[in-house]
Amino acid sequence: MDFIRCQIVSIKQWLIGHDNQINTIYSSTNCYSATYNLVGMFLYEGYNLGYSNRHDAKRDENEPEIVNKLQELGFSVHRLNTPLDLLVGYNGLNYLIEVKMPKKKLTPAQQKFIPAWKGQYLIVYSVEDAIRFAKEVFDNV
Repeated sequence: MDFIRCQIVSIKQWLIGHDNQINTIYSSTNCYSATYNLVGMFLYEGYNLGYSNRHDAKRDENEPEIVNKLQELGFSVHRLNTPLDLLVGYNGLNYLIEVKMPKKKLTPAQQKFIPAWKGQYLIVYSVEDAIRFAKEVFDNV
């Protein structure tokens, strides 16, 4: 319950700072669409499921080439802000991927998240790592 209360407070604080956008949305759309747009705006600002806002965080330099390679290989790729960098999909399966420059370490939040995560994840340091990952996925389809 405290988590939900915290999220409601965060949403209220965010809404206060976006008054002009909210009025524009409500005056130009129906209620369902306005609510959908408000939720989308809220998530876009980086307030996703209680993780800290990394909207202005620096991305790893090797991320664009890794994303491009995965897309070339037929994967859907969505950039996340937290807890890891990428949500990657292929053939109905989803994978969380953290892109790191070689020799860089996980953040404390990532070190806490990964052991608790019960789904699939991967840490990728290079395009070659991404290709190996893709081959494993293709072999298991």
